[in-house]
Amino acid sequence: MKPGIKTLSALLLTFGLTLPGLAFACGGGGGGPGFKKGPAPHKMVRMIEKNAEQLGIEQATLDQIQQVLEANKPEAESLRADAKAAGKALREAMKSENPSKDQVLALSAEAGAARQALKQFNLSVMLDIKALLTPEQQAAMRELRAERRGKWKGKRGKRGKRGGWGGPEAEL
Repeated sequence: MKPGIKTLSALLLTFGLTLPGLAFACGGGGGGPGFKKGPAPHKMVRMIEKNAEQLGIEQATLDQIQQVLEANKPEAESLRADAKAAGKALREAMKSENPSKDQVLALSAEAGAARQALKQFNLSVMLDIKALLTPEQQAAMRELRAERRGKWKGKRGKRGKRGGWGGPEAEL
């Protein structure tokens, strides 16, 4: 028996709703181990420490920044573990032979909420750290970041803007 148009539409809708969540859970969009995408206070701190002299940041301020990180470390680890567990639960559900649509969608929502909570927490920590810097130091940080982005921009090679070969900016 051939599936009807309604059956095919329902199937496509189901996959259309679950695949983004699955991609997130499997590491797409930065949801994998280490959560490489999104705000990362430790990267900001590493840049500040490495360039403290150039940015005019004193040791007392560096110590305050470390205190902010240490004070927030337990919550950060807890949120990271929650996001990782939610992603794992979603992956496990999708691995089952016949996953329940409602269950997968609920797990996808849970994984997204956990990831969002982690992202907001990281942004909050970064803003706390930024508040410890003077406006001049913040401006110097922005310039340093822009300079570094410019260095990486030229290293894309022939991949183009979106990373695909032969993209709009590819030069052959």
